[in-house]
Amino acid sequence: MRKLLTATMFWAVAASGQAHPQPQADASAPSATDAPPQFYPDKAQRFEVNGKVVLDCAITSERKLEECTVVSETPVDYGFGDAALRMSKILRMDPNGPLVIKGRATIPISFKVPR
Repeated sequence: MRKLLTATMFWAVAASGQAHPQPQADASAPSATDAPPQFYPDKAQRFEVNGKVVLDCAITSERKLEECTVVSETPVDYGFGDAALRMSKILRMDPNGPLVIKGRATIPISFKVPR
C-alpha cells in the first residue's frame, strides 16, 4: 500500500526573480492549494466556473514533483486537469518540511475564478 505523504507546498521563484504567493497544502486534508490566476483555464474563466483537481505525483530528492497524473478533475471539460499539470512543474515541497528521499504525494488544487 502506498504511503500518503503530508505535503506542504510552495511556489518556485519565477524567472523574473519575483516570488509567487506561497500557499500551503496538506495532502491528507480536503483543503487545497489555490491555483494562481496565471494558471486559470481560459474556458473556465469565461464561464466563471470554479474547479478542483487532485494530482498524484512522485517527489524527487530535490523536493520537485514529477510524473504527475490527474486523479480527479471537477468539473471536466474546462481544462483544470491540464492547468494543474502545468502548475505542478513549479510546485516544490516545503524546504522546512520533513526530509523526503523519494515518495509520492496526493496534491489537491483548488481553482477559484480570478476577480
